[in-house]
Amino acid sequence: MTTILKHYAFVPGELRVLIETGKPQAEVVKELTALADLYYDRLTARFEMMMTWIQPISFFDLGGDYYWQLCQFVFTNVFDDWRNRLMKNRKPSLRRGFTLIEMAIVLFIVALLILIVVPNLSHQKKTCSNGSY
Repeated sequence: MTTILKHYAFVPGELRVLIETGKPQAEVVKELTALADLYYDRLTARFEMMMTWIQPISFFDLGGDYYWQLCQFVFTNVFDDWRNRLMKNRKPSLRRGFTLIEMAIVLFIVALLILIVVPNLSHQKKTCSNGSY
């Protein structure tokens, strides 16, 4: 069994050691529960660390988008006549990029997915703690 588990990189070393010990089932269940709690705590710590970066990055992104739109507004109003004279025969090009509404929708969907995933993780932790598989 341990030779098979060594071929899979996603199986943690602690689990392999736990299986190799050959302890009775009750002790293995207790140690598996403790290992599951440890991995759950690690996962939530990583999740919280990532969440601390989402807010500043989203504010920076939205602020940059606002600044860019302000610059475009000023440029188009101040230099409108000059641009029209120089580019009279040119077809207007399509504007590339995301609008503020599109970014807000994406952030809403990400937040909604997070709200769905987090309670499910806590439910799975309770299920593992109760021992009902």
